[in-house]
Amino acid sequence: MSGSPGGCDPRLVFELADGALEPGRRRRALAHLDSCPGCRSLYERERRLSERLRRTPPPAAGSVCREVVMELSTRPTGVRLVWVVLCLGLLLVDGVALVAAGMNPLLFASDLLGVFWAVASGLATAGRVLLEAIGVILLIALAAGTLADLLVAVVVISARRRARQA
Repeated sequence: MSGSPGGCDPRLVFELADGALEPGRRRRALAHLDSCPGCRSLYERERRLSERLRRTPPPAAGSVCREVVMELSTRPTGVRLVWVVLCLGLLLVDGVALVAAGMNPLLFASDLLGVFWAVASGLATAGRVLLEAIGVILLIALAAGTLADLLVAVVVISARRRARQA
């Protein structure tokens, strides 16, 4: 199951759990699982998830089954805390670097927010101008669609009347 620096390839573990490996690769993967506790643990977790997915009824159109979402792995709390500490540390280092360069971090953030607001305002203005430019075309298209709907309704109603009279 080589493929990564540690000699393990998680893709093969996933394929094995899904039953998608041909017999030769399957035997080699199973032999690797006997000697690698990390891959064996990953395989067991993926196998259980695959079984649950097979037993779960298909979701309604446009929705995701709650059971599937709950089975997706998330980062442990400790890892999340490490990321928060890292982000705060980087923010602190950035602030110190700005002060060392002679800039006020709050003024820099305010200027950055001003640039963002200018871009957003410019995009909004461009959208408004575009809608004003194509407004007449949209109005004509809507009117033509309304007339076409009315024509279809008249034809359907007249066909039903003829069918009743016959």
